Amino acid sequence: MDISKILLNAGEALRPALTKIIPMKMLSRIKAGVINNAADKLSADAIIKYEHGYYKEGANVIGNVKGDNGLGQSARIMCRLLDE
Repeated sequence: MDISKILLNAGEALRPALTKIIPMKMLSRIKAGVINNAADKLSADAIIKYEHGYYKEGANVIGNVKGDNGLGQSARIMCRLLDE
């Protein structure tokens, strides 16, 4: 587990005690800094460039296909139409 994740989890657990010792504004700045550092690391990761033919041709269907709600029904209908 990353040290920043440990610090965030500990900070959330100790929030009632920390707010009595450290001003809330400072705690918010620290948390924002940790989150921004994590976001910078994430955006620095290399994204693999798309190559035609690497993946099979097809369509991505998004939705809870097994669900009984409207989104699931829509996804099932879309799959049925794509198979035709």
